[in-house]
Amino acid sequence: MRLALVNLSTGDISGGYAEYLNQFLVRAGDDTKISSILLLSVSGIVEKLTLPEKCEPVLLNKWDVLFPSLQKKVVREIKEFKADITFSPVERTISDLQGIPIVTMVQNMEPLTSFTRENNLAWNLRLVLLRRKAISAVRSADHIIALSNFVKDCLVNTIGLNERSITKIPHGFDLIGYQPYTKPVTLKEDQKFIFTAGSVLPARGLDDLIKAYIKLTKDNSDSVPKLYIAGKVLRQHNRWFQRLLRTIKLAGVENSIIWLGVLSKNEMAWCYTNTELFVMTSRVESFGIIALESMALGCPVISSTSPCLPEVYGDYADYYEPYNHLELAGKIQQHLYSPIEQKSVSLKLYSWDKIYQTTSSLFQDLIKDVKK
Repeated sequence: MRLALVNLSTGDISGGYAEYLNQFLVRAGDDTKISSILLLSVSGIVEKLTLPEKCEPVLLNKWDVLFPSLQKKVVREIKEFKADITFSPVERTISDLQGIPIVTMVQNMEPLTSFTRENNLAWNLRLVLLRRKAISAVRSADHIIALSNFVKDCLVNTIGLNERSITKIPHGFDLIGYQPYTKPVTLKEDQKFIFTAGSVLPARGLDDLIKAYIKLTKDNSDSVPKLYIAGKVLRQHNRWFQRLLRTIKLAGVENSIIWLGVLSKNEMAWCYTNTELFVMTSRVESFGIIALESMALGCPVISSTSPCLPEVYGDYADYYEPYNHLELAGKIQQHLYSPIEQKSVSLKLYSWDKIYQTTSSLFQDLIKDVKK
């Protein structure tokens, strides 16, 4: 099998997506059924990946990938490589491959489902464009990988795709790389804390947690642990973030909410294993790597009921309705002052080896269908 792996994302990639690409490439490099891999990607992303010997990287500039009409280089490289199958792990259109099956994975569900009231106009316009790209990509693909049943149902019920053209294959997870647990350098003292993580933008629902935390501090004075927030603040949402900071300052809790910035896997693991409680407030996720991390490391969790978090967490987490900060405050208070026995969880379904084998088998089946 000659595999073309095409990343047509023009911006920075999330830690979860980079992890997926690295885990996939390691196993594809060891897969005797794959003779050669062509990796097409913009520069700046390839450098974050560990490439096997059989992988040939070809760097693209953003003009090669921004518009389908300008993808001549992408198509030419795939055809000259004589790929048996093309895999795009992000929802972007690849056209005119003439008999080479295209598999697209849907990673970002925000454009397909979430135009939240907290977003600015520019971001919502961006989501409109990404939605058009995503719909074009899944409609032109021969097969789609959905990370969850939520994604699959959305593609069938909202976009009208045939269910038989979609296979659910979640992200994988393992604890390798999380040890040794490392305390973030910004933390100078040992104390109890509540923890949350993820890119700092409106779709992450941080407003719920901030408002809930303010209520808790008013009701319980000095007995509430500090709140640690990990994640990158996106510059496109700076105005929203500044409003959030003003709300925090007006409530007088600016010294109790600690912004940790981007953490390494080892630092994330330390936070998961030392926190009193992890709170997942996201408005929408295609899967939620952070959800797996928090469960795998035995962290008590309160999560929003936003898709697809109940699907991933199951009965492991306690839940609140998005935008209901009063309910969230009550859940946090219950966990802090009347802890519930932590449930055990099995992550066998999320083995990277299992995920890769399922994906590889799908590719082989699609190639056989084309040759019939």
